[in-house]
Amino acid sequence: MRDIQEFNNDFLDDFLNLSDEKLKIDRNITSKFMKQIYKQIVLKNRILLCNDYDVDGFLGGLSLYSYLKLLEIRVNGEGKSKIDTFYNKRSLGYEIPEEKFNSFAEDYDLIVLIDTGSSYSYFNENTENVLVIDHHPIKEDVKDISALEYIYNPNVNNTISTSSGRVVYEMIESFEDNMRDFFGKDVIKQHDILKVIKMYAGITICSDMAKMSHDNKIFLKESLDLMSDNKDSLVWLKDVGSKNISAMDISFNLINKINSYSRMNEDLKDIEDVFKFKIERDCIKSLMSSKKILSLWEKLESIHEKRKDITFQLENTLFENLDKTNTKDMDCIVNVVDNSFSGINGLLSQTVLNSTLKSNLVVSFDESKDLYVGSGRGDMVKKSLEVLKNDYPKDKFFFGGHEMAVGITIKKDFIDEFVDRYNKLDLSKERENSKNENIKVYETNSIKDYKEANEYYLNLSPTTNVDKKYFVELSNYENLGIAKKNRWYKSTLVDDTASVTIYFKENDVEKIQNNSPILLEIMNSNDSKFLQNMNLEDFNIEPTKTVGNQLIQDADTNKEVEEEMEEYFMGVNQ
Repeated sequence: MRDIQEFNNDFLDDFLNLSDEKLKIDRNITSKFMKQIYKQIVLKNRILLCNDYDVDGFLGGLSLYSYLKLLEIRVNGEGKSKIDTFYNKRSLGYEIPEEKFNSFAEDYDLIVLIDTGSSYSYFNENTENVLVIDHHPIKEDVKDISALEYIYNPNVNNTISTSSGRVVYEMIESFEDNMRDFFGKDVIKQHDILKVIKMYAGITICSDMAKMSHDNKIFLKESLDLMSDNKDSLVWLKDVGSKNISAMDISFNLINKINSYSRMNEDLKDIEDVFKFKIERDCIKSLMSSKKILSLWEKLESIHEKRKDITFQLENTLFENLDKTNTKDMDCIVNVVDNSFSGINGLLSQTVLNSTLKSNLVVSFDESKDLYVGSGRGDMVKKSLEVLKNDYPKDKFFFGGHEMAVGITIKKDFIDEFVDRYNKLDLSKERENSKNENIKVYETNSIKDYKEANEYYLNLSPTTNVDKKYFVELSNYENLGIAKKNRWYKSTLVDDTASVTIYFKENDVEKIQNNSPILLEIMNSNDSKFLQNMNLEDFNIEPTKTVGNQLIQDADTNKEVEEEMEEYFMGVNQ
């Protein structure tokens, strides 16, 4: 049996060899940005922050709003604010629509766009009163973003993985540091709003599934420590029993609920008061009464439960249709569903991925746009659309996103041809040429060792990039029975040292019963229902070897994880 300290040493070596890419903020550019905003505050002009509908846009925009309000008070004193917020809706699309933007431009002296993309074609030359803060990869038609002075995006050539929330934090931290002598150190200490903004920036790193470089891990850990220190003031952590807040805690108690709210096309402005804070005696305190905060939080949770119910109903219909389709020989799948909440399509696509292990799209008709709108998930989903776009004019469909998570719109008169063509795609050549990301696999024979590794690393693996996931082999065990729960199965595994509960799918039942070797991902052992398991025999590999990215695609979780951790594990929110 492998010594646990030897295991720890190997694990730590790999952890310390994580990417050393670091978010580099150009302080000259950020200083110009913040000075432009500051000038508008001094002139008492109207400022509007336009933010994306996901967690990153919501908390990144709210962070900047909180700081600008502080600047406003420092400069102009208490009084009627000239700063407003607008949160985009999924029904309006990813970018702020041109008509909406032009309407805002008539009423405000400065518009700041946060996390809504960097490639606005309709700006043309009229960018004097516009600023863009973003982190998404730049579209191909924008050749030199450094020449566009109204845009700040450190992700010029897709070289850095971060979130808009963190970009906002770094910009504010840099400006605050530069203004320390001007405002006075005592004033800055008294209004240390940076604690709140750093807390939110850490949440956005998780919600946007930023690559877990060493730099991002350190930043996330500092953010989680702030939440742990102020847990009693954060309503979304009221049901968390552990003293030290983990990334999993915020994912299941906050990120999923905000995403549900926007998926149901609700206005995030309704709940922003829940997330407004002040610093009082070095502690974070809510600006609102506890009664009002709880009322808004209950509304948020109610919408979340409604979203779950609708998702469950749509899943049943979706799988009834899939059962009638021979998907075995298909490289990818597109499903058309009758769904008035297109924001749920990403969750449905994730469910199809977990069940079929196929890259897939789920689309539904949006009457307000007269288009089919959808989302896709899977290791080849973006590649599949890139292959398809070569055969059709650009105006037939449009897509964007990450390698394993995309959003798509399809013209109504093209949907039948698109479905037929997509379901027949052959991606064998693309799979041969695709880069296999690596996942470290370590050997162990004891459940006790495995649980000790969980305690040692807590939530290190779930917040790790896909090429740094860690698994241990569990080969000697017995099961205490297998119970079915919806489409998932549950079993308690035991040996002479300890026991652990896992969830898996039907194709693993026989292998569990036969005591076949399995892989368990290193996660928080207190949350056994979130454990992911895979069967070693399925991949024809030896323990302690590096294996391919398909392990992540075959990872099994229970239904709740499948439904509520989609953004956290897979990436973007479309």
